[in-house]
Amino acid sequence: MRVHSTGTLVGDLEALEDYQVRVRGLEEGLAWHFLIGNGQGLSLGEIFIGPRWKKQLASGSAGAAEAISICLVGDFNRTTVPRSQLEALDELLEFLRARLGVIPVDIHLEGGRRPSPGERFPAAALRAAYGTPSKGSP
Repeated sequence: MRVHSTGTLVGDLEALEDYQVRVRGLEEGLAWHFLIGNGQGLSLGEIFIGPRWKKQLASGSAGAAEAISICLVGDFNRTTVPRSQLEALDELLEFLRARLGVIPVDIHLEGGRRPSPGERFPAAALRAAYGTPSKGSP
């Protein structure tokens, strides 16, 4: 499983999907299997099940084609992750593990223009609870 962020403060589902289709060329829409709202477009802690999960398609996220892709709405280089959003992430991870077995959780912390999920994302705590760092991840 791989955790990402949108890198946006607002996460309106229609705008995110439009960007994924129009700019990134993803015909199936959202790149992620699951999206967790921050209260700015999707309700705080709301878990949206995307078409990639429903159709059992590969993730459209860079470097995560073989992973279950979970994205939190937010830019955690500028803001902290709301507690309700982290609780929803934990609930989703526990649900998936109960059904699929223990799958390590990789935090997408690649460099570039905008490290995702962000410097203020509690990556160390999530890794301690759910998995080990991926090769090359801080």
